[in-house]
Amino acid sequence: EIAFGNADKYLRGWRYDAYVTDDWRMKAGFTINAGLRWAFATPLHALGTRLANLDVAPNFSAAAPVIGTSPTGPITSQKYPNSLLHSDFRGVEPRIAIAWRPRSNSPLIVRAGYGIYYPFARFSPFGDSSSILVNPPYNVAVATSSDGITPASLLMNGIPPNQLALQNAQSVSLASTQRNPSYGYSQQWNFNLQYQFARNWMLQAGYFGDRGTHLVNLLDA
Repeated sequence: EIAFGNADKYLRGWRYDAYVTDDWRMKAGFTINAGLRWAFATPLHALGTRLANLDVAPNFSAAAPVIGTSPTGPITSQKYPNSLLHSDFRGVEPRIAIAWRPRSNSPLIVRAGYGIYYPFARFSPFGDSSSILVNPPYNVAVATSSDGITPASLLMNGIPPNQLALQNAQSVSLASTQRNPSYGYSQQWNFNLQYQFARNWMLQAGYFGDRGTHLVNLLDA
């Protein structure tokens, strides 16, 4: 297999975070911790806009490459940013938690919490081989074959020029990322009971739940 193209992307991007949090002791034995976080990350873009994505028609009826140097979809006619992905500003993450002791001398403490978390994916959580980083014409691998006796080429003779032509590739993998991905987030909650039945002994039981919505997944097309 021979790889060619310019794989040096020189990726760059920006990430911004802001949050506020505070504790409120509503009464003796009952405390609320609440906060709000906002996180925003720009899609990574490459120096020289050396990225390629797929411009996909509705219902996957057609698809064609769109590159950073000419970021207009040949099928949808949509104008893409340099990163070929649109930014998402909806990373609002509220969190709330409580701690409650029923009585001042009670050995029982009740704790509970809930929060929303916005995962940040570089390009693909499944690895760069499943992302737009590997798309031609900037990153191409051409497989060569022989009869097992006579080699396809010898390094002493150099590589035949037509062997590195994209149109001669036997199999080329393409990856596409939604240009306007759905807002993916995770909701997490927990409930915890702590009971101190002796001076140096405590019994604890808890429950933790997690639900993901619109999280990134792979689709073979």
